[in-house]
Amino acid sequence: MGALPDHDRGHPDRRQGLHHRRLETVLLRLTITHTRDHHSRHAVRFTQISHSRRRIRMSDLSTQLPQRLSQPEETGLDAGLLIPLLRLLVDGDPVTLEQLAAAAGRPVDDVRTSLAAVPDTEYDDQGRIIGQGLTLRPTPHRFTMAGQELYTWCALDTLMFPALLGRMARVDSVSPTSGDPIRVTLDPAVGLTRVEPADAVVSLVNPEQITSIRSSFCNQAHYFTSPEDAAGWLDEHPGFDDPVDE
Repeated sequence: MGALPDHDRGHPDRRQGLHHRRLETVLLRLTITHTRDHHSRHAVRFTQISHSRRRIRMSDLSTQLPQRLSQPEETGLDAGLLIPLLRLLVDGDPVTLEQLAAAAGRPVDDVRTSLAAVPDTEYDDQGRIIGQGLTLRPTPHRFTMAGQELYTWCALDTLMFPALLGRMARVDSVSPTSGDPIRVTLDPAVGLTRVEPADAVVSLVNPEQITSIRSSFCNQAHYFTSPEDAAGWLDEHPGFDDPVDE
């Protein structure tokens, strides 16, 4: 791979002044939406599976985590660039800084500086962007939209991007423990329309720091075929508890 843009040199450390949090995790069971409801356009419905020894209130986590992920000082992500970038990447081609600047209506230097705040951003050997959440490089989460086969950094991305992009999507993922497949389809106007197997769950964490969103958050958000399938993964990660039905 050739020279990449300067990601962090000269960029303020986003960890300064942040409050430290202990690692929290929950398993979320996916819930199929049976009727069209415009109020649910930007939400995928979940059922929490609580922990046997340490309970985490879903109301707290579901409020805190989206707030944290939307704060540039924690993640470096710039919503004004992310959504235009996703719309370009979904066509399946690398994106130049000039293309992204034009799509976002911002100067190229501003785009370059903002991207440098997200060290996980992926580039090809020509310095073109090929991944930020949505990626052209294979991951365990295959994401097919409008016939274009793409990938995402984590399970949660697959559930968020159809609403952000306003397009239907099919997800083919694999359990990191059993290797068994999980298949999901989403309609941005409805939500989840298919979940196979029916007991599939997603792990969701609220990490202490999100200075590197891919390693601290995305790499812990997986699909599993069932709570039992997730149990082994939970056991191997310190501070994670066994799941039980509420």
